Amino acid sequence: MRPRVISSLQTIIIVLVITVSSSYAQPKIPKENIPFNIDSEVRKQIEALYSSDAVQRGYAAYKLGNLKDKAVPAIPFLIEMLGQGPTLEWVPSGVPLGFPGGIGTAPGEEAEKALTKIGQPAVDSLIATLKLTDRGSYVQFQAARSLGVIRDSRAVEPLSHALTNKDSHWSVRSEAAKALGRIKDPAAVPPLIRALKDPFYNAQIEAAHALGEIADVRAVEPLIALLNDERKNVSLLNEEQTNVRLRAQRSRNLRNVTARALGKIKDPRPVELLIAALMDMDEHWIVRAGAAAALGETKHPLAVESLIKVLRNKNERTFITMEAKTALENITGEKFGKNPSWQEWWDKNRARYQVPPVDQ
Repeated sequence: MRPRVISSLQTIIIVLVITVSSSYAQPKIPKENIPFNIDSEVRKQIEALYSSDAVQRGYAAYKLGNLKDKAVPAIPFLIEMLGQGPTLEWVPSGVPLGFPGGIGTAPGEEAEKALTKIGQPAVDSLIATLKLTDRGSYVQFQAARSLGVIRDSRAVEPLSHALTNKDSHWSVRSEAAKALGRIKDPAAVPPLIRALKDPFYNAQIEAAHALGEIADVRAVEPLIALLNDERKNVSLLNEEQTNVRLRAQRSRNLRNVTARALGKIKDPRPVELLIAALMDMDEHWIVRAGAAAALGETKHPLAVESLIKVLRNKNERTFITMEAKTALENITGEKFGKNPSWQEWWDKNRARYQVPPVDQ
């Protein structure tokens, strides 16, 4: 969300909208425990974390993040600040407009960003926070998100546990899956495969996306099964069921992400299934577009003819034809845009493309 236009840079009003959370986003560590033998600027900003002004607390966390490695002594204090806290609606006088303390941030959010900037030295503390259950699911969510951005392999096991722990909040499971996809460690594949059956849509879709990012062939069959099962499930929906429209929307989003994940793995096994999804005029356009993109990722010549047919269809959606064009370029190395020349080229060069069976 973009900050509102401010007519005067000299007079800026601070409006604090207190969130439902009761978290005050101040360190619980006694202030006298701040180390003395540390960089003076670091100590100054740690002290500012105890301010009664939420904006000043957020700004102090922001400045500590900019100090990066120098701010290692601040890690336990920043960890204690994690939590939603009050949402900051305006930046105050005296604080540069470049400070991301406008609409949509909070002291706890700035603490998370600071820990992420500090990076690897913060990993152990973030892992410990992820395992905590007494500070609320949002703090665990923040720890998972920060670990995903830092991308340290030490986080794989605790993130995997958070992902598959049925007692974890669905938002924590979803963020753990996203973080594992960013770290891209093959050790995360088995728990991510299990998460494809998570009862919550958000966790499923993040797990499917993460498996595509890791691109391990062990995920191919489970992703194929998910794509097939979701197509069957949506076909069984009827108007008498509750939230039919929402369930159908979630299913097609999941099928789109699953198809694209299969493409990123670049395994030939799902090629025929992806072609079938692309050519199914009863399938939602977003899934068909995802199938086209996935076929381009696989670079399998079996897809060429179907992709050309899509381009030749004058009634086809633009988004699908754009994905089909890109896919053809990826597979063939040729660039004819959406021109009918694709068919002429294919007629002349079909024999050069000895299409292997998809199970090879």
